[in-house]
Amino acid sequence: NIYCGLVITLLLLLYFMNKNIRFKEKLLSFLMLVFFWFSCVISILYLGWHLFALPHFFEARFSFIICFFMIIMGYNSYTKLEGISAKNINHVFLVSAAAAMLIDRMNYRYITDKVVIATLLFLLLYYLFFIIMQKKEEAQKYYKLIFTALVCAELCLNTNMTILNMDEMLNYPSKYDYYEERGNIKEDIEKIVTNDKDFYRIEKNFSRSGNDGINIGYPCIEMFASSYNQLTKDQMKKLGIKAGHNWVSYYGFTPVTDALFNIKYLIIKDEDMPYYDVLDKHQDRTIYKNPYALSIGYMVEEDLNGYYSLEKAEI
Repeated sequence: NIYCGLVITLLLLLYFMNKNIRFKEKLLSFLMLVFFWFSCVISILYLGWHLFALPHFFEARFSFIICFFMIIMGYNSYTKLEGISAKNINHVFLVSAAAAMLIDRMNYRYITDKVVIATLLFLLLYYLFFIIMQKKEEAQKYYKLIFTALVCAELCLNTNMTILNMDEMLNYPSKYDYYEERGNIKEDIEKIVTNDKDFYRIEKNFSRSGNDGINIGYPCIEMFASSYNQLTKDQMKKLGIKAGHNWVSYYGFTPVTDALFNIKYLIIKDEDMPYYDVLDKHQDRTIYKNPYALSIGYMVEEDLNGYYSLEKAEI
């Protein structure tokens, strides 16, 4: 996601027309923008920005650097507005307005007529303020406040539209459901840790996300992490536990693996656990205690050494 606001787009174009900015600086800035563009379209550069690990879902996670660089260029242009003529402002406004209308004709699903109208309206307002700044010095003392309010309004509107579009695509859960579910689980966790201070893990057979343990604050197996250790994931899969590229879940665990991984308490919905003791019972979930959970480390017979080889095991 690359978005810095329309005013940065205008100032970026005016940057290259500004007579008070040296040609060498403009050339280096242009080359840097070209490098950023190549970084988004050439695989080896793209992977390099992500430490050669392909990102999932959220693409181009270095885009904030591009935004920061564009903002720096825009700010440099803004501090040297005296080097920009009214003719330059007219040309930039016309080009930006024409580009907005041309993009509207490309029929992108998320670019509606309302988006284009809002874009043209903000472009017009920015254009008027730049013209006023050029012609009326007495208006400049009010300009910063009005300009700040306008930029904030645009960014807030864009943020709102972006979140609504993502909600339509991803179907975010209601915050009330989130707080209710999180509150119930947190209450169970607090009840468990208050009565048992030893080292152990807690798991449940339902999830809001892959990182409920980190979110609520309890030790568990289930986890989503971009840097998840590959050997750990392979071992989990060979034990019959469901794991993916960068996550491991609780699905596939048995009383044996619960014992091996020291899972001492379980919060279970819609399922009976006949081998475990019922610790507490609610209308929609039950807390079980595993009497067979082992500790963080334990002794085994020496004969078991080398019995199981991860390299030789078949999935």
